Amino acid sequence: ATRIIEHVRSAVARLFGSRVRMEPCGSYRRGAATCGDVDILLAAEQGQEGSQEESQDITSEAEILSRLIAELGGFLTHHLKSGKLLHEDERPSN
Repeated sequence: ATRIIEHVRSAVARLFGSRVRMEPCGSYRRGAATCGDVDILLAAEQGQEGSQEESQDITSEAEILSRLIAELGGFLTHHLKSGKLLHEDERPSN
């Protein structure tokens, strides 16, 4: 799991520099002996006023996830692209 996390952390750094912070979560963070999957949390950081990074702020969670998934390519076996909750009027009818 550590190698996976470091691989993803490197991809995040290449794509976003200090604009996105990545933290491992789930069983890995809790120190479990085995991990069935690797959970990560991504958080956009706001650039310092007047800095070059300020003009490159991340526009959405979807942008972060889409770019990261594309960067990781065949490395991923599964991914959840978005945890966005739908408003009542956006939910499919049964």
